[in-house]
Amino acid sequence: MSTPQLRLNPADPRFADAVMADIGRLRATAAGRALFRRLLEAGSSVTIDKPQPPTRPPNAWTQLMNPEQRRGDTAILYDPADWPPSADQPSDVVLFGRLLDAVALATGTPLPDPFDGDTPPEIEAYLRERNAKRAERTSIEP
Repeated sequence: MSTPQLRLNPADPRFADAVMADIGRLRATAAGRALFRRLLEAGSSVTIDKPQPPTRPPNAWTQLMNPEQRRGDTAILYDPADWPPSADQPSDVVLFGRLLDAVALATGTPLPDPFDGDTPPEIEAYLRERNAKRAERTSIEP
């Protein structure tokens, strides 16, 4: 078995920089680091790429690299430019959710139903940490 890897398509430097920024935001939180540990433990690689052609309206998804398998390496397709910081779901939150899907696909676990209305607890934990860090940066000291 090969070492699992997190790869991204570097063809578009702006895309690659934006993905790396999202990964950095995830790694800055305990919830994000726990997610990356789960990916490593799953033993499958993840490739992040930009949807071609661009999606309108914006969309993001995770899929098995080999759809004939029940589990394994995955591809995440999303464009951080579609999910600005002011959006209801900024790009780092979108990536977090797609990485959760990658863990499920890598391990053969059923994906959560996106229409059930429940936010996965891992995303809730990430959002709490993300919002706390944002509040720390924007607070004014006396």
